Amino acid sequence: MQLQRVVRRTALVGVLAAAGPAAAGAQPANPRFELSVGGLWNGGYTLGARSATETRNQGSGPFVLFETDSEVVAGGGFEARLGVRLGGVISVEAGGSWTRASIATRISGDYEGAPGLEARSDFTQYVVDGTVIVRLNRLDMAGGRAVPFLEAGAGYLRQLHEGGVLAETGTVYHGGGGLFVRLRSGSGWLKQLGARVDARICARSGGIDFADDRRRTYAALSAGLTVGF
Repeated sequence: MQLQRVVRRTALVGVLAAAGPAAAGAQPANPRFELSVGGLWNGGYTLGARSATETRNQGSGPFVLFETDSEVVAGGGFEARLGVRLGGVISVEAGGSWTRASIATRISGDYEGAPGLEARSDFTQYVVDGTVIVRLNRLDMAGGRAVPFLEAGAGYLRQLHEGGVLAETGTVYHGGGGLFVRLRSGSGWLKQLGARVDARICARSGGIDFADDRRRTYAALSAGLTVGF
């Protein structure tokens, strides 16, 4: 009996010793750098209402010819982000995006009774920004393959209207969160292949506007692939 216990314990130690390196090797290494590329959707937002007026020959106050109400219509584009892990759960990213959208202006209340109409004009938006990412590792899912995160950042905004004839610049601040999903792990220079989804609230200051530089808020969604190396 004593010999059997010794044999069993020896066998158990051997199994654990053999399994230890294998289990450790099965854990994917966290990549130092991450490159994400994907599609981007920016939600719409109002640009405010204005009145077209003339000065009266007699009497006080302006004469209103018609009213306008403008908004930016939701548009899509692409974005790319390069992140560096600082250690632990924190990463910093540099990103750039390109989107195409349009401005819709509704004209109503014409003095001569003309029917209302809507006019549209296109513009292109570029953003270069920096972002801080905080991974919520304790809330991971699917055995650690999916990790949620929080993000916040700011960047430079440039909008080109009507084929680049008019250019406006400003600042964009954003905050939100998303999910990293690991699809594959590797042992070479390509350590991970994954997917990423982001949902942000953006606050835009400057840029194309018909009011006195008011801050405009809109939603943004992005999804794409992530390469870790």
